[in-house]
Amino acid sequence: MSENQKESEGEAATEAQLDQATFRLDPARYSAFVADLRRPVVPNDRLRLLMATPAPWQETDVRR
Repeated sequence: MSENQKESEGEAATEAQLDQATFRLDPARYSAFVADLRRPVVPNDRLRLLMATPAPWQETDVRR
């Protein structure tokens, strides 16, 4: 393995770690957090707009 490959792999590993966030919760707060994640989303105007807006990679007009 070349030095360039080693350096590239090291950079990729560091980038992967930086994309993650770790936080610690006590059991009660963890249960509340999980309950919030499982709770259904209440539709509202901002959510409807977000869901109706195409993602940048879904744009069909590529003229720039």
